[in-house]
Amino acid sequence: MGWSKRGNGRSYNSLNGYATIIAFLSGKILDYADRIRKCMHCEKGRKVDDHDCRKNFNGSAKAMEADAGAALMNENKVLKETNLAARVLIGDHDSSTIAAFSVYINPTRIIDVQASVHTGLKNIRGDLYLRGNKILSIPLKDALQSFRQFLNLSSKPCLLVAHNENFDKSHLLRAILKCSLVESFNIIAGFSDSLPLFKNHFGSNKTPGEHKLSTLAVKHLNVKLDDQFHEALYDVKILEQLVSLTNEDHLFESSKSYNACLTHITKLNITASTMQHLSPLKGIISDRILEKMASVGIKYEDLLRIYQTK
Repeated sequence: MGWSKRGNGRSYNSLNGYATIIAFLSGKILDYADRIRKCMHCEKGRKVDDHDCRKNFNGSAKAMEADAGAALMNENKVLKETNLAARVLIGDHDSSTIAAFSVYINPTRIIDVQASVHTGLKNIRGDLYLRGNKILSIPLKDALQSFRQFLNLSSKPCLLVAHNENFDKSHLLRAILKCSLVESFNIIAGFSDSLPLFKNHFGSNKTPGEHKLSTLAVKHLNVKLDDQFHEALYDVKILEQLVSLTNEDHLFESSKSYNACLTHITKLNITASTMQHLSPLKGIISDRILEKMASVGIKYEDLLRIYQTK
């Protein structure tokens, strides 16, 4: 990928980007694509249909590479005409097409001390630091769009696998809902949890923490326990290696659909919001009953109004 304006490592704001896909063995260019963020005619108020408008991209300059890469892989005329599908994408180590989800998101709140111990991340006056070094972070919506573009490299729906998935899945779905990108992620077929799979495959000695990702990796992959764990990209690679040692069919059999998970998280959000309206009853009614009331939308104000009318 090339840009009209060079980034400085901290800022990427080029208005144009250009990408090609090149066959590994022949060295021939199979296709090319451009990503243009601005049209001078449109900026002057002219209608789109009265000039040759070349604007075709609304994301950030950094997100151009992943978007163009997905298009070149999935919409390539040469591959379609010969009925071929690209299975391996080769890129440099810094390629956002390869690691579209390996980005850091702008912090919006203080990071818990215990979380900082595990991840090495700290929010210092609105800037993100990793083990004492300031790192580049991007807005949540840009990160999600890059992740979506990475998923779009697959021509088939994706099953997302996480270890103890409830934590990662709920954060991802809440972010998708917050940024109004639900339809953009329809490529996600569903979610599956590797924890039950590993418990079944590797067995259990009833030892605390025996099925943690790091513990399993040290035992079955002979890797060293170091501070790379809890870095997203490294954890994903470790998870992939551990899953390859098992029967992957269980992941599909135990998966939950994207729409079902969205419905569930939406209900949880509604319940959490309604629980705030039931705070006067906390300690009077059990938490379990309060949760049931909140799940069907009952508020303290509703109860009070009904009581007063009688």
